[in-house]
Amino acid sequence: VPDERGFRRCEGIDTPFVLGFFRPRIYLPYGLSTASEPYIIAHEKAHIKRMDHLVKPIAYCILALHWFNPLVWLAYIFLCRDMEMACDEQVVRDMDTQQRKAYSMALLRCSADNHHFVCHRLIDALFNLYFYFNISIIKYTLFQQANLLIFDRD
Repeated sequence: VPDERGFRRCEGIDTPFVLGFFRPRIYLPYGLSTASEPYIIAHEKAHIKRMDHLVKPIAYCILALHWFNPLVWLAYIFLCRDMEMACDEQVVRDMDTQQRKAYSMALLRCSADNHHFVCHRLIDALFNLYFYFNISIIKYTLFQQANLLIFDRD
């Protein structure tokens, strides 16, 4: 449901986000505190200004095509983290210390209440599983080759 400022309010979402390629819109969850709302909106506007709503889906498509490459997973994780930090830097650039504290608390409240970091933890877990699987195969192959060298001497 659009509010009076043009932002979309949704019941089924946990965190604010930007959606749309040509006309990006900011979607806000119901229950967002009025004290943290201006900071969250400023953060989402920074994403729009930086064109992150275009870059992130392209990066995700690259990740989907190269899902088997751990370097692409790592690049995607760093891209997401760098996007968030760049937006934070842009928003707090002209703030004083008190405003920066309030901004930090607003982001912490939003992420802690809504389990924002679950996606990054899932990606980290998949990344670790990928490496564990590959290392297990390498160990098994090396063990088999060592057994052939030791026991198959003719």
